[in-house]
Amino acid sequence: MSKFIEALGRKNEYFQQLQEHSDAERIAFIDETFVDPSYDKKTGILRPGYYSIAAVVVEADDIAKFREDLPATLGGINYWHTTDAFNDRGLEKDPNPNADPENPSRKYSPWHLRRNIRPMLNTLGRNTKDGQNIVTLNFNIPYAKDPAERQRLRDAARAEAITAITTHLTHADPPTTTFVFEKVRDEKQDGKDDNQKGKDDNQKDIDTLNRLEKAGIIPPITKIFAHPTDEPLLWAADLLAWASRHLVNETNLSWLDNAKIKARFLDSHVQTELNALNVRPLNQPSPRIKLYAEGTYREAGTPGTRTEVEATYRAAEANGTPVWAGPDKKSDRKNIAYRNAKDEAMGTPMPAEKEFELAVGRGYLTEGQAEKFDAEVATSSEQMDSKTQKFLEFFAALRKGTGTKTPVKPEQIQQAAAQQQVHRPQMNQSHGGVEL
Repeated sequence: MSKFIEALGRKNEYFQQLQEHSDAERIAFIDETFVDPSYDKKTGILRPGYYSIAAVVVEADDIAKFREDLPATLGGINYWHTTDAFNDRGLEKDPNPNADPENPSRKYSPWHLRRNIRPMLNTLGRNTKDGQNIVTLNFNIPYAKDPAERQRLRDAARAEAITAITTHLTHADPPTTTFVFEKVRDEKQDGKDDNQKGKDDNQKDIDTLNRLEKAGIIPPITKIFAHPTDEPLLWAADLLAWASRHLVNETNLSWLDNAKIKARFLDSHVQTELNALNVRPLNQPSPRIKLYAEGTYREAGTPGTRTEVEATYRAAEANGTPVWAGPDKKSDRKNIAYRNAKDEAMGTPMPAEKEFELAVGRGYLTEGQAEKFDAEVATSSEQMDSKTQKFLEFFAALRKGTGTKTPVKPEQIQQAAAQQQVHRPQMNQSHGGVEL
């Protein structure tokens, strides 16, 4: 607790949650950034995207000071959003016709100026050290023309990135089991009261985390959702996400390096560290080399998420569609960091264990996984024990969410088990799960 939190009042929900979990040894504060894959009709160029989750892990003894240092950096501010500062929103007039010129909305706060970003990043750098700033990067998002399908794929990418960050931190030494996520606001929920909005907007994340806990991938964790107006340490995660975005999007090292922020970057799928983003100077391969050349990427023999996604881009190139090396639309030279990190990630085969974790996080199997699961069930003949049956039922639920034309229903699994028609799948030693 600190003055900023005390000022919220004891009736404030976040105040009460911090009191309830005051025995936490450390807390991870979480924010996001992403770039959707895009297709430019004028140029015919297809650009990949990515989804990123940033976590700032703060030890309990450091929380109060760090929290107070962030608002004090600019003289005692009550809200911060780095993107608004970069766009110099503080110089703009609030377009809301009912806005009070003396009290503009938080977005148009007078301190939201680009020149204020570096002091705020410096505060993040002073209050954290190596191992406390962690960013997961998910490069594997297929392009879809339909907006609803793009949203579904973005949700899946977020679920995978959350899977990576929570799996990594809960199994670290020392572990982190308390997480504060930014409470999302959705304008579509304007007809509901604030409490209901919070439940609706964050339910997808809660569902993801609950699935991971139920499957034993992560231990039970404390999940707190808070508004940035209530917790300045969410500003720290926002700063980390923003600065990391400029590194990945533009190969711009200065925002992180000048503030002496030591960030660790993890591949969301394999969860290995991406050293390419921490090498100085960054290598500069020619952006004109074909990115999705045959044989570039390897998998561990499974119809994995990454393989299926990359196949869509390779197929596009085979049909004559130019595929750029990253999301930047102005210069492919700015995609160097993105390309280096993705090449490093994709050069690492994905263990079946990670395939299992990602499927649980998403809540459904990929089409390739679903086909293999269907084949396993259809051709099975051996008796199975209760533990195997439990996991087949679990996978059947994931299969049902895949959305392809021939989902396997849980009752079919039960019937097959009763008739001893399901053979014993190869078991994953870490989770007792079925190998995909």
